[in-house]
Amino acid sequence: MTIIPREIASLSLADIPLDLIDIGENVRTDIGDLAGLAASIEHLGVMEPVRVRPAGDRYALVFGQRRVLAARLAGHTSVPAIIEATEIAPLDR
Repeated sequence: MTIIPREIASLSLADIPLDLIDIGENVRTDIGDLAGLAASIEHLGVMEPVRVRPAGDRYALVFGQRRVLAARLAGHTSVPAIIEATEIAPLDR
C-alpha cells in the first residue's frame, strides 16, 4: 500500500498567469543576474515550477521569485506553479 504524505496530496500543478502572482515582502534582496535566467527561460521555458498559495482571487508566491521575475523579463505571461490547497496566513509559516 502506498501512503501519500498529506502535504504532497494537497498540492496541484497549473500554469498561473504572472499578473496574478504577488511577490511578498520576505524575499531576496540580491536577485543576481536575471538577464541570464531570462535568456534561458526564453529559450527553454521555466524548467522548475514556482510554488504559490491562494490569496483570495490571486496567488502569493511561496518560492521562485527569480523565476517569476525572469519569466516576466523574457515576455512570458504565465509560469508552471505548484499550488498549495489552502490559504495560509503569513504568520502560520
